[in-house]
Amino acid sequence: MAKFASVMSAVLTVCMLSAVLTACKPYEKTDPNATGADTAISDTPAEPEAETSPNAADSEAPAQSDTVIVDEEAHETSAAPVILTTGGAAAAIKAAYGDDWLSNAEIPASALETRFGLTPDMYDEVTAYEPIASVHNDKIIIVRARDGRLDDVVTALEKARENFIGSLQYPQNSEKNEASKVVFHNEFAAFILAGNVPDDVDGTDERMKIAEQQNKIGVDAFLDYTSAND
Repeated sequence: MAKFASVMSAVLTVCMLSAVLTACKPYEKTDPNATGADTAISDTPAEPEAETSPNAADSEAPAQSDTVIVDEEAHETSAAPVILTTGGAAAAIKAAYGDDWLSNAEIPASALETRFGLTPDMYDEVTAYEPIASVHNDKIIIVRARDGRLDDVVTALEKARENFIGSLQYPQNSEKNEASKVVFHNEFAAFILAGNVPDDVDGTDERMKIAEQQNKIGVDAFLDYTSAND
């Protein structure tokens, strides 16, 4: 009996030691998402993984900018000035009138001096046209004045216009004569008398209105052309 008590005491001692060891074992909890029964998640926090920067590859090489530096002196381009001529101005006016352009005969330099007071010392270049048929009174005179002579050219053209209006003309052309203009821009001056006033338009006021509108076509074309380099 004493031997049995001794054996039982030894068994109890072993059981107690086993219980103590079990209690000291770290607690493990089962991952509910784990597929295996033996899979466990430790309470010990895992070391965070090193974050990978989306620009990590760029940090290994010098940063590149999207800005492109342009050598302005090497790449700067400016439009070349337009070479303006009296012939070019006359062509621009002709194009503006289209089929209503009637001045197809060139006025010679001698006639420009006697009829319009334009002497060769006043200008570097001149282009002048009028119709062949005397029944039409259209006239286009474009002058590039010499340096310091623009006022003389304008004065001569204005005087010629006044004389032309006061001269004997076909009655149907009187409104066109009145609507004529002397205009100038930079070194260019022009006497413009052009356009189409239909013969079937009645009334002086109505004819004058149309004549002014028609003559303005030539004036605008002249100013647009001579302003190309402004």
